[in-house]
Order: sequence, then structure tokens, then C-alpha cells
Amino acid sequence: MIEIDDHFSLLSDDQINLKSFDKYESEISYQFFFTNHLQTNKPCIFGSWLTEKWPVTNLWVDDSGTPNCSYLSDSFGDSLVPISNCDSKYFNSQVKETLSLREYTNYYCQKQKGLKEECLYLKDWHFVRDFPNYKAYTTPAYFASDWLNEFWALRGDQVDDYRFVYIGPKGSWTPFHADVFRSFSWSSNICGRKRWLFFPPSESDFLKDKYGEYVYDVNSQSLKDVSLYPNAHLSEGGIEIIQERGKPYLCLLTGFIKCGIWLSNKLLSLSIFTKRDQLIDEKVEDSIKEFSQTEGWVSQCQLILKSVAGMDAKELFKFLKVIAQRRINFMEGNTSESSFREWKMGRNHVIFDIRKLITCFDRYFREFSPEILEIVEKSDEENLYIIMEKLKSYV
Repeated sequence: MIEIDDHFSLLSDDQINLKSFDKYESEISYQFFFTNHLQTNKPCIFGSWLTEKWPVTNLWVDDSGTPNCSYLSDSFGDSLVPISNCDSKYFNSQVKETLSLREYTNYYCQKQKGLKEECLYLKDWHFVRDFPNYKAYTTPAYFASDWLNEFWALRGDQVDDYRFVYIGPKGSWTPFHADVFRSFSWSSNICGRKRWLFFPPSESDFLKDKYGEYVYDVNSQSLKDVSLYPNAHLSEGGIEIIQERGKPYLCLLTGFIKCGIWLSNKLLSLSIFTKRDQLIDEKVEDSIKEFSQTEGWVSQCQLILKSVAGMDAKELFKFLKVIAQRRINFMEGNTSESSFREWKMGRNHVIFDIRKLITCFDRYFREFSPEILEIVEKSDEENLYIIMEKLKSYV
């Protein structure tokens, strides 16, 4: 069970001055983690003790400490996986293609022998979604409170999640980015080493060019061009983390932006991205305000919001409502609250979630216009304010 004491408080979202990540080479209590990291929005690194009993640490890695391509190909070879070409830029991302895992593991073996020049990176593979009955790992208790994947696991209209597997050769990398919905996330290497550069939100503007676009590669020499990146010299260079095999890092900074590069040829990374309640709050109205008198303008704003941020007002409400209803059911004695079917939540933790939900709904009502709230009301049978009152009755 994951539980906290009843003396918690709802902390602000103020940014913290971070120079390094705390490291834990032995077990810490959930209460300590909750107080010092989840609530304070502060990243940390765990030792390999947290993941050493995962099945994949043996099955997916051969005796030489490299990815067991034969096992992966034999077990999951027909699965279609997303591939990024690290040598080919497409706008501010990389050129994408789809291969079977068998095709990719064949490429990987040839790459290791020096028979392939191009650098292909398998990333964002929804392994858990595609193989729901395969027990690859156990979610550590520290990461069990996960609203986003809880929401997706309960959806009946779509099958998806935000848990990913990455595989890449030495030198494969990801451009400068922030995680989906600016979410909290955690990642663990099954084998290999990976270099991360983390930049706090306070430095994000320094890494934009004169046109307001983020740099593609934070290691690029172009950042030294003051005519193109006039404020890059103000950046302190980010926080460098070398992630070793079996050592999960936890990134909890809302809006944290980063770049990751594989350093050696031992490089299979299993990354499971978790989320609490810090969803991206995009404002698109200002960017198309000249069309504000056009019929359907509000709906168009929502369409843009969903395409850019991945979630519009209706989807956000559905997300909050699903989590709220589960917490209400718990308080009414209709269910025992659990996450990933592995961890149950204690009553104090559920009450904490309810208070956070109230904060989220309050912000929801403030941020969205009456026109948008009306659209949401019409699309849902349950009134937003009724849900809010139910939540408030428990705190």
C-alpha cells in the first residue's frame, strides 16, 4: 500500500533552484519520497536496487551486457515499432519511419559490426500497451500514483498509454524537448549508459533563437552564434546526468526540458512516464485572435489546442472526471483504490488526491472561457460543479 500521514499540505508550483539530483543507494520510505520529491517537484536518482529484480534485466540482456537481440526478435519480432533517424532533421524533430522489431534488431546487429552508417533510434514504443500480458517490470511504489496512465487504463473508447521502451546504438539521441503534457516522468536503463542534459524552466527562453524557436540540438555550435541565439550565453549549461544500467532517474520538474544521448553500445532503455496533475496549459486564443469573430472560432481554438498540446478542454475534463470519480468511489466505500493493479492507496493519499483535484478544477474554471465550459457541459452528462461539490464534501 502507498500511504502518507495526515499532516500534508498542498505546496505551490514555485520553481526550485536546482544544481544536482539527490541520489539514493538504499531504500527510502514512501513518505520521505512523497514529502521531499513529489510535493517539492524535485528530481532524484535511485540506485540499481530499485530495478534489479525486474524480469527484463535478465531476459532482455545477454551475458556481455548488451541487448539480447535474439530474444527480443523471437519474442516480439512482428511488432511494429517507431524509428527516428538521428541523422535526418524534420522541422524541429527527426525523420520517422516504422519497422518491425525484427527488422530493427537486424539493423542493430549490423550497426554494432560497423556495417551500417545511419543512426536509427527506436523510441516511444508502447510495449506495455502492445503486450499487456507480458510482465516486463513491476512499477516501484514511489511511482504508483499515476493519474495519466490510470486514466488511459480505464478508457473504453481508446487503447493507449504513456509507457515506452527505447533502444538505440551509441550516438543515438533525442532533440531538445519537454515530456508529453509537460508531465513528470521516470526512466531506467536496462543496460547501457545514457547522458542527459536537463535545463530548468527558468532557462528555457535562453535556448530560443531570435525567431522564438527552441534550439534543435543543445550540443550544437550554433548556440554560440549570438546573432541567432542572442541569450544562449545566459544559460548555465544544464545539469548533466550519466545514467548507468539499472539506475532510474526521476524527473519531476514541471516544464523540465532535456536532451538525451547514448554514450556506449550497451543501450537498451525502458522508460515509463508517469503523471500527476501538472498538465500543460496552452493558450491558443491570442495566436488567432484576429479570427475571433469567425463562426466556430471557439471550436477551432480547441482543435488547435488538441493538436499542439495533445488534449483539449473536453479531454481534460474527462481526464479529471475519471480520476475524481474513482476517488469518490473510494470515499463512498465502493472500491479499494489501486494503481497498476499492484499498489493500493491509503485513505490519506486519496484525500490528498481529492484536494489536488479540487485545485485542478478551480483552475479549470478560471482558465477556460464560459463558451468553452458550455461546450464541455453539453458534451458530458455530469455537471462540472456537481463533481466539484462532491469532492469538497470529503475535505
